[in-house]
Amino acid sequence: MSLYEQRLAQDLDTIKQTIANVAEQIQINLRNSLSALKTMDKKLAYETILADHPINRQSEDIDKLCHHFVARHLPGAGHLRFISSVMRLNIGLERIGDYATSICRETVQIKKPLTPELTRIMEQFANDAFEMMHRAIQAFLEKDIEQAREAKGFADQVAAYLEQGMSALEKKNDEPIEEVLRIMVILSRIRRVASQAKNICEETIFAVSGQTKKRKPVRILFLDEDNGIYSRTAVALARKAFPNTGRFVSAGLNESQTSIEPYMAYLTTQGCTPPREVFRSVEFEKANLNAYDVVISLQVPMDRFLTKIPFHTVSLEWTLPTLGGENEDQKMERFQEIHREIAAAVNHLMTTMRGEEAD
Repeated sequence: MSLYEQRLAQDLDTIKQTIANVAEQIQINLRNSLSALKTMDKKLAYETILADHPINRQSEDIDKLCHHFVARHLPGAGHLRFISSVMRLNIGLERIGDYATSICRETVQIKKPLTPELTRIMEQFANDAFEMMHRAIQAFLEKDIEQAREAKGFADQVAAYLEQGMSALEKKNDEPIEEVLRIMVILSRIRRVASQAKNICEETIFAVSGQTKKRKPVRILFLDEDNGIYSRTAVALARKAFPNTGRFVSAGLNESQTSIEPYMAYLTTQGCTPPREVFRSVEFEKANLNAYDVVISLQVPMDRFLTKIPFHTVSLEWTLPTLGGENEDQKMERFQEIHREIAAAVNHLMTTMRGEEAD
């Protein structure tokens, strides 16, 4: 091994060891924050808050080490990927450290111990999130893609405990709103630990293989009264214009006996493939709402379909021309106007969310 290669290996080892040290201290702080919450130990909470300051200084050291490594070695593809991943990882670790601090700051303000049920859920929730982070860090340091992918699998399990925690909070009707809000903040911070751990797993995959995270297609649900002309036209136009970056579904309240075939035939002449699904009920889709990024009601107020929109879902209402006219030719002219307006609205929404569709 040449002198240059020895220096490069030593510098990489220094960076890895510093990451390991920071990650270990952060995990200690996370466990201490949970312990302080369970026992209402204010002394431990304040000690954990103070322990975040050395972590911040070490994070600054990692940033400097990475910049010095690039300046000194002018690394090639593999090492450059690793260093860029370390710099993003460093930001994530610092944020996780801040989450531990935030949990402690909320804990010292809580007046009453948590209920046994909420304590159990919170402990399981946190333990899973912290375990996910531990495995993610190990995968990164060991450059183990399979371990990184396994760690990502914890995400759904962690999310399930979050739902349980929120349900338990709904039962605390007699608690002051300030107490409930503080517990909600703590639940949110634990969830963010898992989210950052998932990001670390993605960085491991990129650093080792060069594979970047693929963006998930936008999922959109179109709703109209009868899952008819409006919603199916929207799906057809969206699928044509954005086949790779979107997944589109339609539903309605009550199935109509009015024929929509002439209008679907017109869409075919425009290069669209009209959806051939049978009538799809809004009631069926209510169980899947969390899966949609956007829900759009066409011609009808959203509250006619849904009374509650999931936290991460966007709700839109599009008002379009009515399908009027004294004869079929006039109705077709009006439908063509509807077609143009829906196409423009779909294009604006999708380019805002995902940009232009690649050829």
